[in-house]
Amino acid sequence: MMNKTLQMISLDEDTYQYIQNYIIEQKMSYLGHAIADICNRFRYEQWIERILTIITEAASNELKIILKRSSINDNLALTLPINMYK
Repeated sequence: MMNKTLQMISLDEDTYQYIQNYIIEQKMSYLGHAIADICNRFRYEQWIERILTIITEAASNELKIILKRSSINDNLALTLPINMYK
């Protein structure tokens, strides 16, 4: 079971109202559960963002390699004598 800590927090009215709306929308009973759920969703979205960044960087690097190879092959084809293609 997860350890819990009792905290007294101070929220501005907009934040408090956001959490109250979240409690209603998610059919929750407690403020603490709503705050924990919001934090967990935020952490999950950060994790997804990191994964997408890693995938994007890997795909970008692979594309650069492929384009570089293609460019080398195209340049090589242009320098070969025409009768090599027959």
